[in-house]
Amino acid sequence: MESSYCQLKGVSGTGKGTRVAQLLLFLCDKYEYETFNTKVDSEVEQCVAIEFKTPRIAIIGKVLKSPSGLLNLEGIDHKHEVKELLYDKYRFWNLICEGFVLTGGKFFKPEYLKNNYGFNKQLWESYYYDTVEQLQERIVGRSGKRSAGKAFSGNKGIINEFNNVIQTQCAQHGFKCGIYKYDDPVTAFGIRYLNFIDRNDLIPDFISFSQTKSALRHITKPQDGDFFPSKLHNYCGLDGSVAGGQKILSTEEYEKALKTYNEKEPIYNVSKTLEKVEEYMKDINTIEEYNQRKDLPKYDSLKDELANLIRMTEYREIVKPYLNTINKFNELTDEIQDIEDKTKGQCCEH
Repeated sequence: MESSYCQLKGVSGTGKGTRVAQLLLFLCDKYEYETFNTKVDSEVEQCVAIEFKTPRIAIIGKVLKSPSGLLNLEGIDHKHEVKELLYDKYRFWNLICEGFVLTGGKFFKPEYLKNNYGFNKQLWESYYYDTVEQLQERIVGRSGKRSAGKAFSGNKGIINEFNNVIQTQCAQHGFKCGIYKYDDPVTAFGIRYLNFIDRNDLIPDFISFSQTKSALRHITKPQDGDFFPSKLHNYCGLDGSVAGGQKILSTEEYEKALKTYNEKEPIYNVSKTLEKVEEYMKDINTIEEYNQRKDLPKYDSLKDELANLIRMTEYREIVKPYLNTINKFNELTDEIQDIEDKTKGQCCEH
């Protein structure tokens, strides 16, 4: 079997680690494996790769426990010098990497890996979101709370990088690549990968295994203590079973967490604007009712806020339930503005 390189890219929650974990679980069930340990950022050695001498596959990463207690596969986001060590060590293997933070620079692109490490067979897969809310659903599903949403700007970078760099370089050198939505079936990557390394004979067993043991995780469901083999727990310094240590939310708690905006995310201000519009239009349907509300502030600043919000297309789904109120507000304030303009005009004539 010739050597190869496979890279999965995407921001938090797009399922890079889950897809590789699904393949890893299958390989652990079928073959013997070892880990490669080295020092990263400290004097303590830690697992940086899991290797299967048969069928000569190495997966960069280690198993770790998230703050919510879920077990994850952490991939390539190590220091550059560690990656260079790993790429050199596994240049004659079938190497699988997943990561985002440290794979965005000029290094570690298809052409670079071909020229510097001799990987003449490569598979690149990028994963993306359509909306920021899709990202938040996945983040809350893993951690139980919304993030600041900054990863969504990286999401646009993933798409641009694939279209402008990865796809171009792969085409030039005859490599395989593809870009997929975050909800592409978890097993689809494993099937594509086994086909890529010419091990189609393993695909039926992989599909059958995945139907009984899924790598998908969600904070509303308990995760098996043996989700990853205990042997990997020992290698990676975990305390064994997840039992008792996992944070589990009810469906209602999950839904509430999804609607509790992080004060650092842009949508927090969006939600406040929508709340102000709803409050402003409370019990108001006509100009007469508006004129009776002496407590209302001038609508101009709120109208400006709303106009800016409507232009933010990434929040279209959040705005949708408020559209009737927004339209009513705009129609009413436009009508009031017309009346005020006419009144000013008549005053000027006199």
